[in-house]
Amino acid sequence: MYNEERTSASEIPMRYSFVEPKFLQDDLLIDSMIRTLATQKCQTNDLRFSEAMTKYLFSENNETGFNAVSLIIQRGKDHGLPSYVKFRKLFDLPYKDFNALADDIPIQERQQLKTIYSDVNLIDLFVGGLAESPRRGALLGRTFAKIIDLQ
Repeated sequence: MYNEERTSASEIPMRYSFVEPKFLQDDLLIDSMIRTLATQKCQTNDLRFSEAMTKYLFSENNETGFNAVSLIIQRGKDHGLPSYVKFRKLFDLPYKDFNALADDIPIQERQQLKTIYSDVNLIDLFVGGLAESPRRGALLGRTFAKIIDLQ
């Protein structure tokens, strides 16, 4: 949390705010929270997630909670969301194999995807979209940007 001089004064771990957002009821902390959100640089979208997202969603008393990332992926499947490749096909973007994704996904991420997914057609939209490098001056890669553009 940032103080009035806009220097870091304290931290509230994200995993505590999932279950107990009581700190938001404190008027002094609200100001600090808004100041923090206005001061901190936005992180890039990528496939790296904090433990707060992968181990502690809805946990209480430092016990293990849900994995928010796997929950998001599963929700996409439950709702019948098409795969990453099907969206690329919809937007006339290359999609035939892992190498066809080279313009959008760096080699290290493509190697990780090959390890996890036996076939390029199985890549989940959430995972593929986050694996893409953001376009110049943007926060998102081509696929997510085109989806948002449609909305």
